[in-house]
Amino acid sequence: MNHPVHNFLESKFEVTKSVAHRYIGLQIETIAEGELLVRQTSHMKKVASRHELAQAKPVDSPIVAGQRLTKNGINDGLECEAVDVPYRHAIGSLMYISLGTRPDISFAVSFLSRFSEQPKLIHWNAVKRVIKYLASTPDVGLRFIRRKNGETRVDCHSDADFAMDADDRKSTTGFVIRFNGTPII
Repeated sequence: MNHPVHNFLESKFEVTKSVAHRYIGLQIETIAEGELLVRQTSHMKKVASRHELAQAKPVDSPIVAGQRLTKNGINDGLECEAVDVPYRHAIGSLMYISLGTRPDISFAVSFLSRFSEQPKLIHWNAVKRVIKYLASTPDVGLRFIRRKNGETRVDCHSDADFAMDADDRKSTTGFVIRFNGTPII
């Protein structure tokens, strides 16, 4: 690498050049020529272990489709008692994972973060479901492919519900931006 900053650092310090296999908790693996897999397997296992869910029964989705959660629990009054659990810590860990390599949990984490102020048992169970989902799929990550012709493609998709928030009737919007087919945001 011939870059002025790199040259300056090399003149002042001993610099070792190598291929990155780990970077800020991300595992980077070359699959084939022009293909990388980036994942957070070890971090996800630590989160599952920390919450005693490493050996939990696998689940196939991060959140129950159609489940209506409110700040008070759920509308029919079940599981509405407050709990003293590391809710914010779990949400922060999940947010780091969703921003790093698992955009498939982004909606669930964002939605569940709404209840960080006074989580109820139903909210905690929903957070644990996300962790169980990650424990069920620890080797999933982002696969980046360099196209042979050198072209790049960026596309964006978005969706929204209409006033589905049971507490204040606000709408929720979501989007995904993909680079050569891989979600990056």
